[in-house]
Amino acid sequence: ALAQHQAEIEASTGAYCICSPLRVMEIGDDKLKTCQWLKSSGLRYPAYADASDNEAVDNLLENTGFPLISKPRRGGGARGVFLVENQADLDYARSKEDYLLQESLGTQEEEYTVGCFCDRNGNLAPSCCMKREILAGTTYRAVLGDFTEVRAEAEAIVRRLQPAGPCNVQLRMTKRGPVCFEINPRFSGTTPIRTHFGYREVSAALDHFVEGNPVTLPLVTEGIALRYWNELYIDPEALAEIEEDGLLKKPSDYPSYIEAYGLEP
Repeated sequence: ALAQHQAEIEASTGAYCICSPLRVMEIGDDKLKTCQWLKSSGLRYPAYADASDNEAVDNLLENTGFPLISKPRRGGGARGVFLVENQADLDYARSKEDYLLQESLGTQEEEYTVGCFCDRNGNLAPSCCMKREILAGTTYRAVLGDFTEVRAEAEAIVRRLQPAGPCNVQLRMTKRGPVCFEINPRFSGTTPIRTHFGYREVSAALDHFVEGNPVTLPLVTEGIALRYWNELYIDPEALAEIEEDGLLKKPSDYPSYIEAYGLEP
């Protein structure tokens, strides 16, 4: 929405929309267009088919065999993604509206997410690469490293795409090298992890696009991050007020307690 109306918003309000051009957002938002763009750009791409294109699906299956990955063309957080292991699964995937089928790339143990950042002229800053494990559609274990081959592929993709500001590239290592399966031209779920290790892309976006300063992001190649569930205990009367009024007029009136992870209170 911001990309579509960026010029109008900026002209009428004086605010700056920190977002990529509409063409970039459309490529990242639609996973079918992502695959088509990677292919037309001469970059590595997963074998794919529009689930509604029977001929393309048959060709994909003939070339790759089972398993396949089925996913919505638009969406995130691994919602609606499932493994296609047999003909019954394939028939179900074909019945889904706006779905994509892809070859199953590599293994879960060789998945990477790369945070990149381009200035207003498309110049790429150093990237931040993590090998990761997924739980509930998000990164829950991450190891930062140099990962030279993965980093080079992600940076080649972003240089070709030329987003404005943050761009997250997701890849898996395969026998033919790292292959991208998703591009998110926005701040991603691993932004706070990168920020902790000094790769402060939110600050960089404000400094560059709003204040006009050069982008200065460091090359970060070391670090480990683990995410975990935590408990927040809330006064029932606070919930009652939220349900009645839609907000807490004075949150400090209600006691709450956040569990100290791994420690006795």
